[in-house]
Amino acid sequence: MNAKDFRESLESWIAMWRQDIAHRGDVAHVLKQCLAETGDVTLFLSAPPEIQEELLETLRNFKKSGVSEICISHTALHKDVSAEALAAIEVLIKASVLDPDAAAISPKRPFFIGTKHLRNGEELAISIPVDPGLVAAKLVGIGTPYSSPMGAPRSAKISVQFEFYEREAKSDNFFELNPTRSCVAHLEVQGLVSHVFTELASDYIASISIEPAKLGRRLGFNIALDFHVSQGALFCESISLCSLEWLEVERYG
Repeated sequence: MNAKDFRESLESWIAMWRQDIAHRGDVAHVLKQCLAETGDVTLFLSAPPEIQEELLETLRNFKKSGVSEICISHTALHKDVSAEALAAIEVLIKASVLDPDAAAISPKRPFFIGTKHLRNGEELAISIPVDPGLVAAKLVGIGTPYSSPMGAPRSAKISVQFEFYEREAKSDNFFELNPTRSCVAHLEVQGLVSHVFTELASDYIASISIEPAKLGRRLGFNIALDFHVSQGALFCESISLCSLEWLEVERYG
């Protein structure tokens, strides 16, 4: 494809998006590909603001996570397009759309950092793959913090569903993510001091971390949940796994 072909393809996708035939995330991917292949920033500047913002959000997530993947709708097919995302970033930096530090991409980080601080969490810890691309999670429940009648420190229940996958190579550098196991981890935090969740745009969690921390004179743990575009944070004295509920795996096909 030449530059004209890429421009016509992008215009076609934008037209489908305006007719509610295509999702704006798919259009943003086409725009990213066009930028990477042509180096023509006018493709970005002439795109609708919604598509521009969708692409910029995708690139911000890539900068933070160190990986960019696409998924073919209604299938299990995925493809790593990290090189394409980096090329698009370089085009936008050159045009002063992005700051130069946008090219500083974080290395892949584990999905769940600090499992050793989770009481009774050994089974969950060994179940989570080292590769963050092989695990997905979403918040399925969070209870209102409460204190016991005797005035014990506040507690709260949190439930997170995990899904684990394995990759199966396909043609043209695509791969399938096939589900292998699924479970719901029912967690309880004790001695809850602070509990802050911004308005969630999604229940899907990008990463979880539990780190030792100090708040005033109190020693405890910071628990951070990254929901891609919003954050959840807790400070508590301890966090425990109450139970691990294994679910039936839903497979494609």
